[in-house]
Amino acid sequence: MGIERIRFLKKVIGFACSITRTQGKRLENTSHSVHLHTIYELLNFGGFSFYVDSGQTMFGGDTVKIWYHPSRPHTKRAGPVLDISWGLDLNNPSHVYFDPDLEWQKEILKVVRWQKKIAARINKPAGVEP
Repeated sequence: MGIERIRFLKKVIGFACSITRTQGKRLENTSHSVHLHTIYELLNFGGFSFYVDSGQTMFGGDTVKIWYHPSRPHTKRAGPVLDISWGLDLNNPSHVYFDPDLEWQKEILKVVRWQKKIAARINKPAGVEP
C-alpha cells in the first residue's frame, strides 16, 4: 500500500475506533488472562456504520469494518467499503478490502470533520435544537 493510502487508513480507522467506542454499542467484552477482547458497533452515523473488534489475541489482532449507506439505514446485506484486519502493525495488515470508489472516501472525511455536530444531532432530546 502507498503512503497516502496508509495515512488515509490511519485517520479513518482512528476515527472509527474512537467514535464507535463513544457513540456505539458494546457487543462483547471478554477478559482473558493477558488481554481484553472487545467488540463495538455503531449504526447509522452520518451515513456510515462501523464494527470494531479489538484485542482478539494476546498478540494484538484488530478488525475494523465500515459500511457506507448515505440514503438508507444500515443493512449487512451490502458489503463494507472497508474491511481491514491487522496484528501489531497497521502498516502490514493481514486482510484488507478497500472499495476504490472516491465518494465514500470523501464523505467519511466530512463525517470525521463534522462528527461533533452529527453526534449532537443524534443524541439531542426530542424537540431540542442542537
